[in-house]
Amino acid sequence: MKNIRLMSSVLGLLLAFFMSVGAYAQDIKLSVDKVYLKPGNTATITVKIDNKVTFGAMKTTINLPEGLSFVANKTYDDGTFDLTYGKTEISKKARFIFSSSKKSVATLSLVKSDDFAPCKGDFFTFDVDVDNSLAACNKITFNETSATFTDTSIESWPQTRYFLEPFSVNAYNEGLLFTPSVKDFAIKAGETKKVEFALDYDNYDLQGLEFNILLPEGLSINKDSYTPSTTRIPNHFITVKKSGRIGIQPDGSGKEYNIQGRTGMLFTFDVTASKDYKAEKSTITFYDFEAVTKSVNGKVDLYYAKDINVGVELGNATGINGINADEFGEGADGIYQLNGVRTDKLQRGVNIVVKNGKAVKVVKK
Repeated sequence: MKNIRLMSSVLGLLLAFFMSVGAYAQDIKLSVDKVYLKPGNTATITVKIDNKVTFGAMKTTINLPEGLSFVANKTYDDGTFDLTYGKTEISKKARFIFSSSKKSVATLSLVKSDDFAPCKGDFFTFDVDVDNSLAACNKITFNETSATFTDTSIESWPQTRYFLEPFSVNAYNEGLLFTPSVKDFAIKAGETKKVEFALDYDNYDLQGLEFNILLPEGLSINKDSYTPSTTRIPNHFITVKKSGRIGIQPDGSGKEYNIQGRTGMLFTFDVTASKDYKAEKSTITFYDFEAVTKSVNGKVDLYYAKDINVGVELGNATGINGINADEFGEGADGIYQLNGVRTDKLQRGVNIVVKNGKAVKVVKK
């Protein structure tokens, strides 16, 4: 019985330990935004931090893919070198220690005598050289990352260690990107607007495309409204997956599956604004693009694009006080043009609306 109790206690302590490590991993988070790199150039990579605890030191190992190499700031006799790095407002008082003997792997330690307080923002930067061997997309990986806090207020100086999950960021070859585009547009409350999606690219033939769409509140897309261009993708269909991801893929007819032409409209879709849609300006984001080529010997190539943001404006123009032009014109005592001519309703351009004894300048598009 005693052994059973002892084993239960040990298991309880182990469980508590692993639970605490799991909790620690959520307290400090490093991240890097997508990076777009041009072969032949030197690029600066910015590492961000979202930190909810206090720590005094951090260590991480950075692994670069083929086509990228660290920029050496100083090289030593033993072949190791210091990296070219940059400090930020958060890390300006920290000491940086780099250790590397390879152009693609480096270990970085940051130490701050008065500790890093909880913070969020740019943490540090490092430089990389980009050569022509960089693939269309590859990953920069951060692993073996941990942080330490030493409590000097206690005589034994106990340490708390925080273990961070490995993470990676996509590094894209800017010379191999394709270019999707959607023009900014205006829409009125309750209106449905047909929008065109265009696709331009060079140097390769594409057969399929996938991406995600993030819509602002009040706007929606009818999933049945996606209409392929009969000239560019006559043998394709467009699907909306359960995840919401949009896919353009061959229809299985056995005809030509390559997207035709290298530029122009690819498909249209309908955007509908709710009846109470009031946002003066909003943004539709198209992101995480991935295109696929024809399969050759069972192998396909993947290509990518930068995320795009499409500006959306409220179709009804507003006056100087943010009023709705058409609504304000209803029940007006008088509506006049700038030349003094009175009209029965608002005209396009600038109107002078007299209502409740006040004259207000109202612009109608």
